[in-house]
Amino acid sequence: MPLYRSISKVVLGDGERIGFWMDDWAGCGALCHALPALFSHATHPHTSVAAVVRGGLRRALAPRLSAVGEREFTALLPRVEALQLSGQPDSRILTMCAKRTGELAVGELYKLMQFGGVDAPFADFVWGGFAPSKAKFFAWLLVQSRIQSRAALFKKHVLSEEEALCPICESERETATHLIFACPFVRRFWDAIGWSFPVDADVRRLFSYDTPVPRGSKATSTLTILLCWNIWKHRNGVAFRGERASLPRLLSMCREDAALWELRAPAALHDEAVAWPSLLGTV
Repeated sequence: MPLYRSISKVVLGDGERIGFWMDDWAGCGALCHALPALFSHATHPHTSVAAVVRGGLRRALAPRLSAVGEREFTALLPRVEALQLSGQPDSRILTMCAKRTGELAVGELYKLMQFGGVDAPFADFVWGGFAPSKAKFFAWLLVQSRIQSRAALFKKHVLSEEEALCPICESERETATHLIFACPFVRRFWDAIGWSFPVDADVRRLFSYDTPVPRGSKATSTLTILLCWNIWKHRNGVAFRGERASLPRLLSMCREDAALWELRAPAALHDEAVAWPSLLGTV
């Protein structure tokens, strides 16, 4: 769908099939890019224009907005309130890879997809295991240091310097590397399960570090993603739900996911996956 959006433009009708945040229905580009601060507070990123018009813009967002998010909300609200939807279905017009009849030229699209590109050294680490798709996508962003950390939002002028501090330790700016390796709380977590990383560990080299379980196994890469994924979920609980940082809770979250992800393991890796809970201790 992202590729299809990139080669087409939308014609707004009833708003049911056009993404409020993901499609360029307002003429300023997709709102997820045009208003990044406001989008970071969206509760349903893939909601439709019609759903937001019916429920109101405020209900499509988290209860508390950053200062920049509030300014973007104020700028967008009149546009949403004045939006008049029609009874006609939404439509899309291809701007690339189109036949003369307006239909999609699949052959041209295939050529576009195959054009250029380089091999990523972390591709097999991310996509070769059996983690759920949402966790794999998170890992894909993580190893490129592209997760939506507070430092990234500070760089985009969404957060102030003070707001960009780690929500757990509140002592350093929250970069992806700080979140996974440098935060004192996270270092306690890695120590608790017996995993160690270099002092200068960087998320962009996550796929290359040795672990207590043999590196190279698809079960090992999946377990590494599981641990980082739960660090991220724990961080979100602290940042957005006011939860207190808790090592026992984080370990419990990891064990719960390990029991579920074990069921996804192919037969050849099942014995490795079954051993995960014992690696996560009982703290």
